[in-house]
Amino acid sequence: MELKEELIEKVERYLSGELTRKEVKEENDTTPSDDELDEAIDLFNASKNLIELSGLREDLKSIHEEYIAETETEEDEVETKGKNSVWMWWTAAVAAAAILIAVFSGVFQNESPRFEDYFEAYPDLLSMRGNEGNMGNAMRYYSLQDYEAAIKEFDKLITDSLNHEVLFYQAIAALAVEQYKMAQSNLEKLKESKNNTYWQQTKWYLGLAYWQSGQIEKAKEILSSIEPGEDRYYGKARDLLNGL
Repeated sequence: MELKEELIEKVERYLSGELTRKEVKEENDTTPSDDELDEAIDLFNASKNLIELSGLREDLKSIHEEYIAETETEEDEVETKGKNSVWMWWTAAVAAAAILIAVFSGVFQNESPRFEDYFEAYPDLLSMRGNEGNMGNAMRYYSLQDYEAAIKEFDKLITDSLNHEVLFYQAIAALAVEQYKMAQSNLEKLKESKNNTYWQQTKWYLGLAYWQSGQIEKAKEILSSIEPGEDRYYGKARDLLNGL
């Protein structure tokens, strides 16, 4: 996406709290759609993060100050500094991106994905229901991130009938403590259940379980089955697939 200078400036002011989202859309010559604005924000943040990662912030600041000193007259410095600052910042970000891609592409391509960058325990959505007994104890341990204790409590609830909530949350707890076989077993049962209300989550976490147990092809297969409409996991799955 090619961003106009005007929109770049508005995005920076929006992210700094100077403008509302509505004002950003209304103050442009051509009103951007919500998707265009979201993409502009993502690109802006990506460039900002890239500069911070590359350690070029101070160098770019010096370059910018020299540029301002050379190109601005004293009388219009205040008026144009903000606009030039944004434009120079964006231009420098694009240049930094090109340099990093050219110099470090081999390093990034060879870097293996890390589990901790992709795994995040699913939030506790059950405690608010006022569960008592073993289920209540299990979810309390789960919320406290005492996953070993939670797994033991969930074990007391495993019966011949398929309890989706028990299987699912125990699987997440198992992933958190590297008990990948348990996680895989639970999630495979859920995957085969027609009444599984956690079907999107099941595919994502089962992909992680296969990955961590060394079953890369199975991991790729199930991660590839996550569709664009499953927006909570689709982007993560695409990113992980590129690294596997």
